[in-house]
Amino acid sequence: MADYNTTNQRVEQNDPNGSILKIVKPDLLCGGMHQFSILRPTVIIDSHMHIQSGRCAPLRLVQQLSGVPLRRTNIDRTGKVGGYLMEFFGIIVPIMWLWRAPFKKSTVRALSEQGAKSTLECGDDFIKDRKKTIEEFFMEDNLYKGLSNLIVSGVVMTMDMEYAHVDGYYGLKIYNALYKAKNDIDEMKPCAYWSPAHGKWEEWIDYNTESITYGQKIPFFNETKSRDEKQYTRTDVEGKPTYPELYNEEYKDKFSKEGSIIGTYFDSKTNKTMQVEVNAVPVELPEHETDTYEQWEKQLRDTELTVLKYPLKFLPMFHYDPRRWQTYGKNGNDYPMSQVTGAGLHLGFKMYTAQGYRPLDPRLPIMEDFYARCCDNRIPIMNHGTPGGAASFEKKEFLNFRHFNDSLEDTNLQQGDPEAYFNKYFVSPDAWEEVLKKAIKLNEVKPGFCRNDGSISEETVVSKTVYLNELHLCLAHFGGPTDLGMEWNEKIIGMINGGDYPNLYTDISSSFANKEFRESFKEIITDKKNESLKERILFGTDWYMTFLYSTMVGMNFKEYCQTAKEFLDKFDTSLWPKFTQHNPYRFYRINEQIDRIAGNIIARRNTEKVLKALDLEIDEDIEIIEKEAAYIKVANEDYLQIWETPKICKV
Repeated sequence: MADYNTTNQRVEQNDPNGSILKIVKPDLLCGGMHQFSILRPTVIIDSHMHIQSGRCAPLRLVQQLSGVPLRRTNIDRTGKVGGYLMEFFGIIVPIMWLWRAPFKKSTVRALSEQGAKSTLECGDDFIKDRKKTIEEFFMEDNLYKGLSNLIVSGVVMTMDMEYAHVDGYYGLKIYNALYKAKNDIDEMKPCAYWSPAHGKWEEWIDYNTESITYGQKIPFFNETKSRDEKQYTRTDVEGKPTYPELYNEEYKDKFSKEGSIIGTYFDSKTNKTMQVEVNAVPVELPEHETDTYEQWEKQLRDTELTVLKYPLKFLPMFHYDPRRWQTYGKNGNDYPMSQVTGAGLHLGFKMYTAQGYRPLDPRLPIMEDFYARCCDNRIPIMNHGTPGGAASFEKKEFLNFRHFNDSLEDTNLQQGDPEAYFNKYFVSPDAWEEVLKKAIKLNEVKPGFCRNDGSISEETVVSKTVYLNELHLCLAHFGGPTDLGMEWNEKIIGMINGGDYPNLYTDISSSFANKEFRESFKEIITDKKNESLKERILFGTDWYMTFLYSTMVGMNFKEYCQTAKEFLDKFDTSLWPKFTQHNPYRFYRINEQIDRIAGNIIARRNTEKVLKALDLEIDEDIEIIEKEAAYIKVANEDYLQIWETPKICKV
């Protein structure tokens, strides 16, 4: 569409403080001029980012990701020291001088320092990074320059990593908290953690621990990696077991060094929650883990507090791990669903199947009900979709694991290379396509109604079939910048272009930091046969994981946004607005959900507990929150390509 200069310029009527109308179009049929406004996007959605503390990850997972088998504090210390060394050599090595890289924190040090902060501190840091990015990049960019209002919101992914091991299938957490008093439970201040461990106790002589006498014999647990059927025994006992939470004699009596731990699972044959004996013993974790680990409930509480502190700057996603909720039986999905509807603060669900369960897992029957309810209510699901990332530290042990819900068909799948098996059936787009091909019977309970005589009728159950091909699903990272990831990339393209899954999306978070991935993306997105793909891609940063995206130095929020936008604009200026506004609005249904979320933020901010946490006497921002929500609601309505073809013209 061409620009035509005109002296008859008027202020944009929808935004009196904004740009002057400079675009006119000659009407060759009428000989006149039509003056109209070209839509300028006013919202930027980072569709995939994080603020959870790095200390929300169990130590075994941290050790796997870092490749360093040390205690958490030493890993942090090693990261900082290693980072300083990288920065030092980055200055003095001649090749680095020729590269002329600006001096800043190395990848290792930046990630170590950020990950060591609390979830609340990470939220504060993102707001600072966001403000700097708006002032120094977005408002200086031609697309946004002169706007009177620019909304920049991050869709924040919460991360429940407490079941990311094989025993998670039987409802056992990696870390189980113990408290000195009941008041400590509400305040989430544990005095210790225990973890289920398979193996046997032995004795060894310790020469390094400061807390015991030099050379004293201490118990040592010799762990086995075996997760075969000998490790689990079925029982006839129904119901969810309870574990001692108080660090007292009951705990010591119930959890000796011998015996087993009681787990639980939802039996697909009886539709009952059954108990199972797990051939494992509780091992208390070192004291330094108690001081540093941030459990899921605290992460969730602090994420929600951050959302309340910075209204509508964060739009949270509730992490759904079916292994946590299957222990509550057939109604296990009720609580997660309450967090994304009604009085909930969350836009939708975050999933991470690479932490140890299949997208449609026969071992977790409640997943069918979960997907059916999400699809029926158009609730979006974001799932990690690369072969890398924070996968279960026991992913090679799943090949030999047998579950009481397994069929012969499921068992026959378990062969070949352990990692290849895990990637194919737990993470890949092929595994997710099995979900999208499914049709599930959903039972809805309809409440009774009031009869004319004043009596209440009985509630009724209404059944319907839900076809999951319409599920709102995003396979994050577009496969990722590895050989296997690019194979998954092609599969995702085929699934979207095939037209069978109208609400299937992908995002370019983390992956777009890789130069080779960006060049490959350009070839894909400029191919005319992939035209429909442009409508199904979300922009995301994966902040603060962005610090990982280079050998020497990582990317902050501004650098990731700038790299992505400048790269896209070189060949198609329509992509950035699509990826950051139009597509996220459709996937997350932001215009439909923003009133609910804003209303719930206002309601929660005005409770005594939250006012105290935010150090407020009264909430003076209610009107601001309401106005911003109203703005967000309508911001995307006019995002349409205008084709103006006069049919009748009277002279």
